[in-house]
Amino acid sequence: MIGAKPTLGVYGPYGRDKSGVAHYISDSIKYLGNEYRVTVISNSSRWVDPYSFNATLYHLGNNRMHHSAFKAARLRPGIALIHEYLHLDYYYQAHDLVPASLQVDILTSLKAATGVHAATLGEFLDRCAQSGTTDPYAIDVGVEKHIVHTSAMSVVHSQGVADMLKARYPAAAVEMIPFPVEPWPTEPDQGHLRHYGIPEGTFTFGTFGFIGEYKQVPWILTAWRQWHDRPSDTRLLLVGERQIDVDADAEGVIEFGYVDDAEFTRLLASVDCGIQLREPSLGETSGPAASLTAHGRPLIVSDIPEMRLLGGGARTMFVESGDRVIENLIAAIRSQYKLGRASHNGFDTRFSWDGWTAAILKLLGRKPIR
Repeated sequence: MIGAKPTLGVYGPYGRDKSGVAHYISDSIKYLGNEYRVTVISNSSRWVDPYSFNATLYHLGNNRMHHSAFKAARLRPGIALIHEYLHLDYYYQAHDLVPASLQVDILTSLKAATGVHAATLGEFLDRCAQSGTTDPYAIDVGVEKHIVHTSAMSVVHSQGVADMLKARYPAAAVEMIPFPVEPWPTEPDQGHLRHYGIPEGTFTFGTFGFIGEYKQVPWILTAWRQWHDRPSDTRLLLVGERQIDVDADAEGVIEFGYVDDAEFTRLLASVDCGIQLREPSLGETSGPAASLTAHGRPLIVSDIPEMRLLGGGARTMFVESGDRVIENLIAAIRSQYKLGRASHNGFDTRFSWDGWTAAILKLLGRKPIR
């Protein structure tokens, strides 16, 4: 057909997959669809050979839900959007689907780094659990090389990660594109929090997303309890489903658990200051932190390369890890409260979907339709 759009295969989590990347892909389709006929291939959909499309885009993350993307990326070089560069857990979870030669290469690297010998990835996990001394998920053995070396372009959302990958792989093509977010329509909605019994005028802190081991919510809760001169007009919101057990029974702490996407955004837009930590980091970028930064909202983040781009915000504070992390965190929380609420400063278009689309289309060899 004359004038028909070219085809684009997007591989990664989708639909009912309980994944932030699934939402990311869903949001991206309406932008990419202006230029391409987009087909998403997830683990649960019918497999389609990546060579069936004019172009391909792979979303690569740290669990089995990304297997379709890893499989396609091994078959055909394309644009690889690496959501976490240290994605060992994908290989652990999908070990039965990973080629034997690739498993051997990864196991050799893991043995060199840890001294733990194992015949399979499953056995390696068991031996680490028995020893209790090695965190098998955060061993940086350059596992990303299996994607970076075979991709036409590797895309990340952090300048710090981009610089690291360029240093490790000088011959590889690596680009940084800021994490895309939608602009909030209005000023912070303080009134929305009244539905949860939070008085108007309360200064609210919030941490958002799955409550997992590396997000260090226990540090946040410890700092909250040890903020001994904490004003009574403060609250800490925990918004996200638990993946680990935490003791959230503390004065001024409100745990929401899992909420739908619309409510997640309303709560994110309602808080006065976000707290998004990573320790250790697997190279992921925080979507909630990007959204808060894009709207000029006060933010407290870990002092790691993945969060460097967020430093453009005048009210972004970086917290160093180590022996004094709780003390540093209390100081940052106290400082943000004393500085008061930030006025609505519009939207930083570096984080816009339009900017993301233009950058991705350029990498794919297309220009956006105006």
